[in-house]
Amino acid sequence: MRFACIILAAGEGRRAGGYKPLMALGQGAVVDRVVFTAGRVASDVRVVGGFDFERLKAHFARRFTGVSLVRNERWERGMFSSVQAGLAGVTDAAFVHPCDVPGPGTDVYLALAAAFEREPRDVVHPAFKGRRGHPVLLSAAAVRAVQEADPASTLRDVLAPLPCLDVEVRDDLVLRDFDTLQDLEALRALLG
Repeated sequence: MRFACIILAAGEGRRAGGYKPLMALGQGAVVDRVVFTAGRVASDVRVVGGFDFERLKAHFARRFTGVSLVRNERWERGMFSSVQAGLAGVTDAAFVHPCDVPGPGTDVYLALAAAFEREPRDVVHPAFKGRRGHPVLLSAAAVRAVQEADPASTLRDVLAPLPCLDVEVRDDLVLRDFDTLQDLEALRALLG
């Protein structure tokens, strides 16, 4: 199957003390790790920027080819505006991955894709000990529902009525986002 992946990187990151996508993680930036992982599985990788877009664009010009950069002019309206901007024109199933959850590896993407192929549902979540995390896999029908939703909606509201499947994974990295520098330091220690 063909999959797209929408990586959300538009927020300002005030609580983290800076623009989270370009903070250092391993040999690159936070967003780099998510792009590399998604690129192993998805045929169409799109990074949605908003705040500090020109800096993100310059970073991508130096590091990546084959990744689309989407500008969300309305990023201040919240995450759903970035999801809609990223999914514009997508007709395949798609992963949605906030870049401040940089830990999940290719194995998580593959587990979600395999579960989706075995038991097609509109929304497939990774879960660790029953708690849902990221990335989330949306069917083509769920992608359309997001595209057609009122911009004032939330992703949770749009996806709530759709059939979903939780896929248990062994790694709690699907739950580990970072909102502060301390959270990022903990991720750096885990991920190297």
